[in-house]
Amino acid sequence: VILIELQKIISFAQRYEPEFVKIVMDDTLRRIEQEGAKLRRDYQTLSNRNKELDSLFECLYEDNVNGKINDERFDKLSTKYEQEQAENSVRLGQLEKELDESFTHDQASQSFLDMIRDLADIQEVTAEVLNRFIHHIVIHHAEQTGKEKTQRIDIYYNCIGKFIVPDSND
Repeated sequence: VILIELQKIISFAQRYEPEFVKIVMDDTLRRIEQEGAKLRRDYQTLSNRNKELDSLFECLYEDNVNGKINDERFDKLSTKYEQEQAENSVRLGQLEKELDESFTHDQASQSFLDMIRDLADIQEVTAEVLNRFIHHIVIHHAEQTGKEKTQRIDIYYNCIGKFIVPDSND
């Protein structure tokens, strides 16, 4: 199945390169926009929480100075807030990195085309081919309709993700 799918995608990409590039770029841009929006929302949520923690810490400090809470309780709560802020800062750094990386995927179709050119006449699937072209494979549960049993397999390629070769009528 993997060999057949690789042969189909290689053939399609070679025969219809402009269409292939357009399909991959449209899909990549849509994915980047979706991922970017989620990353930005997560970033904003954590930033807002850090601001909230700053305010809580100020109130906590004032309550301790005014004798509304004892030193032991102040230490516990301030440690908890500081720990949460430290964890948030680490995650904010990760989100910034992920946002930066999401914008570097716009060369995906060209990278994949370059790899395809090296494999124009593939006849067997080797470990090297799998590692170079396939990111992961999802094998779904078999479905039975009457006497017919089918099983869907999704192949996610490096650089371009899941790609289904459009039906051609030639």
